[in-house]
Amino acid sequence: MNNKQLKSKPFYVRHREVDGAPVAADSADLSTVLTANPRSTVDCAGYESIRGFVRLTGGTAPTVTLQPLELVKYPGGSDFLAVSGSSSSALSDGDMFEFTPNGAFLFVRMHAVTGSPTKVELFLAGAKTMYGVPGTGRV
Repeated sequence: MNNKQLKSKPFYVRHREVDGAPVAADSADLSTVLTANPRSTVDCAGYESIRGFVRLTGGTAPTVTLQPLELVKYPGGSDFLAVSGSSSSALSDGDMFEFTPNGAFLFVRMHAVTGSPTKVELFLAGAKTMYGVPGTGRV
């Protein structure tokens, strides 16, 4: 078996689906983001990087800018979010992005939304494993 036989396409799962008239960006106050989105963190254990794409519905030339946030597990149960890397550029419908959480719990924050979309969907998949091999599993 050679290396080409081991390759497969990533399996993308819907991470978040947000409806609105129009959809608004997530709060800039990181202490309230988890409260508003309690089930939106992704366990990236085993993955150095993840990739994804956005689907934008409605509006006029809508875009979304994404920001990776790491969920920090603090002793005593006071978890909090911390900025984990650079924000993406403005993404249009179908555009792909990649973040490097290095195995952490990740929350993908909608930093900015333009063009008044009525629905934003974020899809994610594992990209590169912690061992340098392209990933094929779910995040």
